[in-house]
Amino acid sequence: MLNPLGSNQIYIRIYFLIWLIAGVLHYLLLRFALDINHFGALLDSCLFNVSYAIIGYGIWYVVRFSGIEPGNIFNAIITHLLAAMILSAIWVGTGYALLKLIPDAGSEYLLFVKETLYWRGALGLIYYILIGLNYYLVIFYSEYQQQKLRKSEMDLLLKESELSVLKAQINPHFIFNSLNSISSLILTNSDKAHEMVVNLSSFLRYTITPRDKKVVKLSQELKAIDLYLSIEKIRFGDKLDVTISCDKTLDNQMLPNMILQPLVENAVKYGVYESTDTCKISISCHSVQNSLIINILNDIEPGGTPKKGKGIGLQNVISRLKLIYEQDNLLKIEQSDVSYSVKLIIPQ
Repeated sequence: MLNPLGSNQIYIRIYFLIWLIAGVLHYLLLRFALDINHFGALLDSCLFNVSYAIIGYGIWYVVRFSGIEPGNIFNAIITHLLAAMILSAIWVGTGYALLKLIPDAGSEYLLFVKETLYWRGALGLIYYILIGLNYYLVIFYSEYQQQKLRKSEMDLLLKESELSVLKAQINPHFIFNSLNSISSLILTNSDKAHEMVVNLSSFLRYTITPRDKKVVKLSQELKAIDLYLSIEKIRFGDKLDVTISCDKTLDNQMLPNMILQPLVENAVKYGVYESTDTCKISISCHSVQNSLIINILNDIEPGGTPKKGKGIGLQNVISRLKLIYEQDNLLKIEQSDVSYSVKLIIPQ
C-alpha cells in the first residue's frame, strides 16, 4: 500500500491544512500567551511545524512495516517508541541548531527555545502518536473496504453460480417426451418429426446461448416460448389452445431469460395433461408503474384429480427472482376450481 499522502490528493490537502492550523495556533500561543516577539513566534512556528510535517510523511513507513499482527504487538510498540524518541530528538535538535544559525533570532529567544527543549520533545512524541494513529486508521479503513469488495465479489460469484444452476434446471421430462414424440412421428409423419426436431434444436440453443446475460428482452423470451409451444402443439394437437397477447411496445422490456418457460410448462402440465377436453392457455403482458406484468392462465378440468408434483419449476422461478431482484413477492399464484393463474411481476 502506497503512502496515502503521496497517492491521495484529499489526504494530502487535509494533512497540510491541519499543519497550517497547528502553525497558526503555535504562533498565537508564543506571541500572545508567552509574549515572544513577532519574528521569533513566526520563525518558531514555521520552522518546527514545517519540519515535523515533513517528518510526519516518513512516519508512514514505520507504521506500514512494523505491523500490529497478533503476536507482534509488543515488537510494534517498542519499534514505535524508539522511532518516536529518535525522530523527536532529531526534530528538536535540528530545529535548535538551525535557529542558532539565524543572526536575527536573538539571544532571549534562543534561551527560551533551549529552556523548552524537553517540552518540545514531549510535543514531538504526541505528534508522532497522533500521526501514527491516523495512518493506522487509514490502513484499517482501506483493509475494511477491500474486505467489503472481496465479500461483494464472492457474493456476486455465488449468486452467479446459483443462477447458473437454476437456469440449468430445465425439466428433463420435456426433452424425453419430445424425443419420444419425434421417434413416433418419424414412422407416421416425417414432416412433423422434422419440424419438431428443428424447433427443439432452436429452443435448446436459446436455453444455452445467453449464459452471460441475466436479463433479455421480452420479445426474445416470447420467441423461445413460441418454440416451446410449437413442440407441445405437435405433441398434443388440438388439445392445446394457446393465446399470447403482448403489445409490441413492450418488446424491449427486460426480464430474466428462461423465466417464462417453467411457468408455461406448468400450465401445460396441469392443464393439458389432466384434461380430456381442449385446454386453453392465455399469456398476456402489460406495464404498470415501471413493472412488466405477465399473466399466465390455464384451464383446469372441473372435478379432475390434480397432478401431484414437487413444485420445482415454480420454486426455481421464485429463487431466481429473489436472487436477481432481491424481492420475494414477484410471483403470485391464484387457483380456482376451473383455472390456475400465475402473475409475474418484473421491475424495470
